[in-house]
Amino acid sequence: MGGVTPEIHLFITGGWDSTFMLCKLSRQDITICPVYVLNPKRKSNKKELEAAKKIIQALSKHPGTKAKIKKLDIRKLPDIKVDQNFTAARHRIMEKVGLLGYQYDYLATVAKDIGTIGLGIEKDSADHEVGASAALNHLATLKPSKYGHIVDEKKSDPDIYLLFGRIFFPIINTTEVEMVDWAKKYGYTNIMSLTWFCHSPIKNQPCGLCRPCEEKIDSKMGFLLPEEAIKRYNKAKKWNHFGGKVSRTIKNFILFFLSDKPKSHK
Repeated sequence: MGGVTPEIHLFITGGWDSTFMLCKLSRQDITICPVYVLNPKRKSNKKELEAAKKIIQALSKHPGTKAKIKKLDIRKLPDIKVDQNFTAARHRIMEKVGLLGYQYDYLATVAKDIGTIGLGIEKDSADHEVGASAALNHLATLKPSKYGHIVDEKKSDPDIYLLFGRIFFPIINTTEVEMVDWAKKYGYTNIMSLTWFCHSPIKNQPCGLCRPCEEKIDSKMGFLLPEEAIKRYNKAKKWNHFGGKVSRTIKNFILFFLSDKPKSHK
């Protein structure tokens, strides 16, 4: 008799990084439980959910898939009672390395509820370390585990371990360029093209102005965006000479009026 198939949980967003993580782990003989955290205030939630479901369906038919992928587990943000110890830890981390998004408070809370879960954080370049990448690179020592790297409790900042200690990182040493090459090599280009990353879609298309859109273009992945989004991005670059704060204010003003309104989910 064969052994019990290992079961792992993964945070899925419908975005590039989490989709790559899902594709790569799907090539193993495991059971994958995908988890999506739905933020009702997020303008892109409908597109993200649609993308995640299409990706899971397409991946289940891919010839390289060995894993069993379970139905998407949707966790609604208002139902998540964030552990305030995680919030306090994140604030202390920000005093050391700068901005770290509040989403890590509720991701850590979900991870605590589940036990352990994978998160798709890619390898940033040395001159482009921001958010969780900067925090992990400067305050954590990572060590390999079966499905990805984990935070070494003994060699890492205590707050980093508190916030990320239940999370493993399957693609933390992989750049976006390497992901593109891997997708081409193993035949996942069509699945990766189903991803959604924009936070503020305009007419159901990526905006070109939000941070994820900017990162895709800056990473030579502008082919994922429509022509109008690229035009908005190029126009926005001219606003930078006014300063970062002014530039972001202009972008936010435009997105407030042009971007699609959030879709509700029952």
